[in-house]
Amino acid sequence: MTIPNSQTWGKEQSPRDSGPFTLELTRTTQVGARKVYIQWQLRNGTQAIGYNFTVYRAGSPSGPWEPVVAGLTDVYYFLDDTYPAPTDRTEPALMSLHNVIYYKVHVTNSIDGEAEASQIIEGGLDRRRRSMVKKLRRDAWIKIRKGSGTEVAVLKRRWWGTECDCKTKTGVVTRAHCSKCNGTGIIDGHGYWNPTYTFGKRSASNLMAQTTSEGKTEANRILVTIPYIPRVEPEDVLVFLRDDKRFMVENVSLTELHSVTVHQELQVTELAKSAREYNMLVDNWHDPQWF
Repeated sequence: MTIPNSQTWGKEQSPRDSGPFTLELTRTTQVGARKVYIQWQLRNGTQAIGYNFTVYRAGSPSGPWEPVVAGLTDVYYFLDDTYPAPTDRTEPALMSLHNVIYYKVHVTNSIDGEAEASQIIEGGLDRRRRSMVKKLRRDAWIKIRKGSGTEVAVLKRRWWGTECDCKTKTGVVTRAHCSKCNGTGIIDGHGYWNPTYTFGKRSASNLMAQTTSEGKTEANRILVTIPYIPRVEPEDVLVFLRDDKRFMVENVSLTELHSVTVHQELQVTELAKSAREYNMLVDNWHDPQWF
């Protein structure tokens, strides 16, 4: 007797995946100096046509997102060639070393509804290596979150946008404590993107004090280990939510597998309590709550 739902004698056919309608970004790879190739696929879609896509980009996985193109119908890739020359500081430049850029794709369909996904620009991997990277990232995330890590908010500095009047034509910021841009030279968001929440493991404090001609100075440099996302750069700000200590990122070391980041190790310096970065609001009552 043939087993139900089977096309082969003696073998039962696996039932069709009935999960939710989702979108998956399979590749966000830089092509040349000023182009990025984005590719995606749909999971559990019920229609053959009628899917409309919109592509966004931002400097943080929390946004705010800037639309790149809208009205893409039934296509599953896009080549973003809208990047200007690196001398234009109002737009993102791939030639800059500060090129941590995220893409988000949003899809709508009259039957299946809506879905979206976001991803950072990174190198492409084949299926076997993608599985390896996925496992290593998951292991690092579990170790930091359930081990000795604690809740962290990442304030990513803006490197493009509306320039402040304290920034010269050569890109030099003349006021380090500017009330408009917080010394970043960009007035959008007061110089920072929306905070992104993650977990981080920090080392023991190494507080150093010395007396100079200007008086007594203190410095506290530590090492912090965080997951692979959000990607952190020098001059970003880390906020440890449990004690509200804020640190400026100085150096970033990436642990990689086949040019894809697994986790990050940061060298950071604690900011003085009088620093303007303490005026930026960070949600200590995250939903769902951290503690």
